[in-house]
Amino acid sequence: MCRFRLPLTADDAYQHLGAFYNAEVEYRNRRCQFTEFTLDKIWRMATALTAENPKLGVLLTGKVGNGKTTLLKALASTIGYMGKIGKYRYQDFGYEHVSDFGLAIRTAKELSKMCVADHDRYDELTVTPLLGIDELGEEPKEVLEYGNVFNPIVDLIETRYNRQKFTVITTNLDANEIGDRYGSRFRDRLREMLELIPFGNYESYRQ
Repeated sequence: MCRFRLPLTADDAYQHLGAFYNAEVEYRNRRCQFTEFTLDKIWRMATALTAENPKLGVLLTGKVGNGKTTLLKALASTIGYMGKIGKYRYQDFGYEHVSDFGLAIRTAKELSKMCVADHDRYDELTVTPLLGIDELGEEPKEVLEYGNVFNPIVDLIETRYNRQKFTVITTNLDANEIGDRYGSRFRDRLREMLELIPFGNYESYRQ
């Protein structure tokens, strides 16, 4: 099975991601601000996912409102568009139907609830070829079901690592906070799996 990468040059990926980033902002009736900060993050995403030997995904870290989720959605739109124009063979990534191809996005809270309420669907998402996890750290660390304790996000990431599945994660936590919340092993696993794109502590775009 192929390791996922964008089927573009870095420059072309940068243009596509930028266009879909702008579309996502305008969809929310906001004016897109292509600051040097924003363009740098788009470029880092483009280069990370067009590298000859990319990692298993990307980790977007930084405080609230700096465009992490917008960039995640721009990537999903770019991947979807590439699929529609035939740039991918969906079978190469483990999809059975072309209509299934794309980057599924779920919040960490949704995944934690799903682990208990719809475990079959949760199991599917642990191994879906392309997955975006938004707002890591906003979910409860553990969930209980009939006295059993589950760590949905930790278990999901371990499974995806073992199966070599493409994953993009956004979080407001920094490395130390991730280690404090999930343990150093989990933090080191993310570091090994994912290309880090730090968003720092810049002023929120939402203000």
